[in-house]
Amino acid sequence: MGPVLQPESNLQARPACHHVRDLYFRILKEQRRASPERYPEFDAVGIWRSIIDEHLTDFTRALPLAKLDQMPLFLAEMSRGISRHRLGLYPHVREVLNVLREHYPLALDGWACRPRTRCTSATTCTGTSSERGRPA
Repeated sequence: MGPVLQPESNLQARPACHHVRDLYFRILKEQRRASPERYPEFDAVGIWRSIIDEHLTDFTRALPLAKLDQMPLFLAEMSRGISRHRLGLYPHVREVLNVLREHYPLALDGWACRPRTRCTSATTCTGTSSERGRPA
C-alpha cells in the first residue's frame, strides 16, 4: 500500500515528489496568469530556477555559481526528456504532418525517433518504421 496523501494544506506530510510537482504547477500557473497572451508559452527553466531559489539549502548555497546557474537548465531538460515517454500522438497527426510537409518546410521532421534509432539529420532516422514514430 502506498503512502497516504495528506490535504494540500499540509505539503510537508506528502511525498517529496508531490511537493515538487505542486510547486512546479503553482509556478507554471503564476507564469501563465502573468502573461497577457491568450495562450501563453511557459518558461520551464524559469520555473526550476524559482523552485531552487525558494528552497536554497546550505548545500546549494555552497555550489559554484556556474553550477547553480546550470541546474535549472539541466532540470528543465531532464523533465522534458522524462515527459516524452508519456506523450503520444494525437489521432491523425502523422497524416496532417505529411500533408503540411508537401506545402511547408517543417522545422523538425524526425522528432518522433525512438531512442534506439539514430537520427542523422532533422529529416532522416534509421530503424524500421515500426521503431519510429510510435508513442512511447
